[in-house]
Amino acid sequence: MKLGVSRRTFLKTFAGLSAAAPFQGLLADAFAQAPPTYPRFVVLGSPHGCAPDLWRPRAPAGGPANSTGWTLDYDPDASLGPLEKHKDSLVVIEGLDLTCNYDQPIIYTGHNGGAVAPLTGQHARAPEGADSMRTTGPSIDHAIAKQLKVAPFLFFPLGYAGSNLAITFDDAGERVPNEYDLRSSFDKWFGPFNVPATAPDPKALARQQADQSVLNFLNADAKRLRTRLAGPEQLKMDAFVDSVNLLEQKIGGGGPPLASCQKPAAPGTAVAFPALIQTMLDFTSELLACNLTRVATVGIDPAGSGKMPWLPQLGDVFIHNDIAHGYRPDDPVSGRKLSIVQRWYAQQVAYFIERLKAIPEGNGTVYDNTIILWSNELGDPARHMNNNLPFVIAGGGGTLKRGRYLPFGTGAEYKSPQDPHGKLLTSLANQFGMNTNAFGDPRYTGELPGLT
Repeated sequence: MKLGVSRRTFLKTFAGLSAAAPFQGLLADAFAQAPPTYPRFVVLGSPHGCAPDLWRPRAPAGGPANSTGWTLDYDPDASLGPLEKHKDSLVVIEGLDLTCNYDQPIIYTGHNGGAVAPLTGQHARAPEGADSMRTTGPSIDHAIAKQLKVAPFLFFPLGYAGSNLAITFDDAGERVPNEYDLRSSFDKWFGPFNVPATAPDPKALARQQADQSVLNFLNADAKRLRTRLAGPEQLKMDAFVDSVNLLEQKIGGGGPPLASCQKPAAPGTAVAFPALIQTMLDFTSELLACNLTRVATVGIDPAGSGKMPWLPQLGDVFIHNDIAHGYRPDDPVSGRKLSIVQRWYAQQVAYFIERLKAIPEGNGTVYDNTIILWSNELGDPARHMNNNLPFVIAGGGGTLKRGRYLPFGTGAEYKSPQDPHGKLLTSLANQFGMNTNAFGDPRYTGELPGLT
């Protein structure tokens, strides 16, 4: 892969930057590497685990799928069927475990363990009580927002003032409050915002984008290269990074949105479920397009413990108590009902993908510069299992290998913790230049195999 900027652009950008002089060899090595992009990050969260037989991809002719030859719409009720047309930009991951919750003398599982661990890679402070929804470090969305120096959009549609259902945690492991009223969110984010009346000069914008591309690449790669240096040389590298950051502030800070930004209409007061979910995803799309944030965590569950009357095939039942708790791996009827619920969530993920694909940005779309993580809280929902969780990554941002199905261990629960999901979080953190060997629990090091 080539950097996408010319050597002339590089020299003009760094002309007179004395801090770069001692690192010519390292910079040459940096140019030889594949450049990271500067993507956005979105978490879409839904509950209730999955029925694996109707969730996992299959080979086009049926039977087990391999990593690159698979399909998602093999059954009318297949959980991921709505994502079939987007599968070339997906990574479907099966079999990861919240190992941090149970690979120790005290067990932190269930719904609270499934709320705390998926984005933090850490177990709760205590199995029960108030500390069961607190931990000791940040969630991946909070960490990436801090890395990108933006305020994240955190929205949980079933929330309320004082809700304890937050899945975002700050550096101290305390819950970060979510927004829950879309009209209030509109006033907060779009009330004072006006789309620029005139587009910036194309040549100036192209120059700014080229300069920013160089700086983003060098900033991320310098952090990677720093680990190869002795202590005194690390200090010189730190000085170089500081100089890069100063240049970045000069050329890129606070500029106009590069995407086709449209200020949405103020949400009405009568938007009800399930329509509110797509209205919320529309809102999130424009936040990203208008560069009001680069990080969002959004819950796409409109039912919680309630019902989904817009899915009449389920009957008049409660999603949590009847569908999720009624699931049995050896009962195809209960598995199909759970898959119908997950398929509805997949439809919302597909809708969001299509919205981002419809927003032009540069030579592509906002989707091309976004990493989406669709996260869940459980594997088997009836037994509240914290292993064999389903994850899906979508979007074109970063350097991930798309169009892949990555199956990990799906064996006996809690007995062979070989596939901790913290490796997935580490991979995502490093897509944003964090250069960490472990995100969350430090016992589980390295990135997720096969993802990059």
